[in-house]
Amino acid sequence: RDCRSPRPHPGRPRPAAGGPGRDWRARHRDQRHQPDLLPGDHRPERLRRGEDVCGCTGGDPQMMNRRDFAALGLGAVALPALAHDAGFDALTESFLEALWKLDPDAAVAAGRFEFAPLITPPSDAQRRKTGSFLNLWLNRFERLPDAPLSTSQRMDRTMLLAKLRSDLWRLDVLKEWSWNPAEHNPAGPIDLILNTDWAPEQARVKALHERLKKLPAFYAAARASLSNVTREHTELALQQAPGVLAVLDDVESHAQQLGLGSLMRPDLDAA
Repeated sequence: RDCRSPRPHPGRPRPAAGGPGRDWRARHRDQRHQPDLLPGDHRPERLRRGEDVCGCTGGDPQMMNRRDFAALGLGAVALPALAHDAGFDALTESFLEALWKLDPDAAVAAGRFEFAPLITPPSDAQRRKTGSFLNLWLNRFERLPDAPLSTSQRMDRTMLLAKLRSDLWRLDVLKEWSWNPAEHNPAGPIDLILNTDWAPEQARVKALHERLKKLPAFYAAARASLSNVTREHTELALQQAPGVLAVLDDVESHAQQLGLGSLMRPDLDAA
């Protein structure tokens, strides 16, 4: 498997997920998600139930990355009861549907598990595609006049604009994808897909099988993206490696219980 830490021997105690450092399961930046967010369970419904939309406390939503943005449940950012401009609502929905197709991990974090079999390689071509996408939608939302929008829609538009500008800055200026190996940790979405009851267990494992087939290409693109990596972030990635293996072992265990172990083993080994 493609990581720097050797796979634990079956007869030895396995290290805790995430290794001796920060646990990859912890809710920190770049790895925060909501296993309880179901398809169609958007922000207004959760607010009416008094539930926490972000799945976290504190922090500025405008500084969050794409996965955090998806986990906010912004699929229905404007409250229907207050919306005055149906065109804005339709544009927002179109944006989010396009976002899910561009970034399957964001879709999964938002509860759109039909995108579970997909994974996007962090390649130069994909980053160019992402940059074009962000600029396109930034231009569309910037051109919207304020007059027809309700107060809540204006707030939603402000959040969307801030998010798009933040993502462009992260992509073109911060470029964390080039110096932080931990940015390319694939374990979070895999664990979420496997352990969320969005479908019968067999369907979840089969969806993961399709995703696992794409992991070698994902790793290759990640390696090609990295340059001038920092020591601290390299150490973080190494500390996370046992957690990645633990997640893959969990997938293998479920596959064996379903009689799919032999079918999936070559792709699990390659992952």
